[in-house]
Amino acid sequence: MHRYIHIFSLFISLATLLCTAQVAVAVTPHDYYSSDYDPHLLKMVEKYHLKQAQEKMQSKGSLKWALGDVQFMLAYFPNHPVALHLATEIAQLMGNAKEADHFYARAVQLYPGTPQSWFLYGVQYQITGRLEDAVKMYRTAIKLDDKMAPAHYNLGIALVKLGKLDEARKEAERAEALGYRKTGLRKLLKAKGVR
Repeated sequence: MHRYIHIFSLFISLATLLCTAQVAVAVTPHDYYSSDYDPHLLKMVEKYHLKQAQEKMQSKGSLKWALGDVQFMLAYFPNHPVALHLATEIAQLMGNAKEADHFYARAVQLYPGTPQSWFLYGVQYQITGRLEDAVKMYRTAIKLDDKMAPAHYNLGIALVKLGKLDEARKEAERAEALGYRKTGLRKLLKAKGVR
């Protein structure tokens, strides 16, 4: 009888521990831009967390929950471009866009050869007014993929804002040569007297 009481106590202790402890689950991150993962996983993560995060963003009281959905997505796909962008948007709505920096840092740390992640990190820095850092990120993206027209374009805008007009003009020319047709950079340059 005593033996059964001891086993029952042990069972109750274990059940209590499992119910009250926060159990960390190991998640294997996947490169969004590769095909080395089960496409069903991406579909499920997007289906059950992307849409919900976007819906929760509409309600200021649900921003914390929206960020939870984004964090879940970025745990599995650290360089998921929409999730990264949503992290910035949610952090902005919460009052501090810099709070999203660690998501971008993780994406480029895990997948340093992915130019899109460096580009998005540059956008994050530019949104938060850290132009010198944005320039570094755009240049890294361009070093990895010289044909990434949006990186040339955004680099040009950051350079205009930093007063580096000749470099900005060259980036505008490169973006245009790659077929990028946005006119904002040319307008900024023209306003500064650069043709």
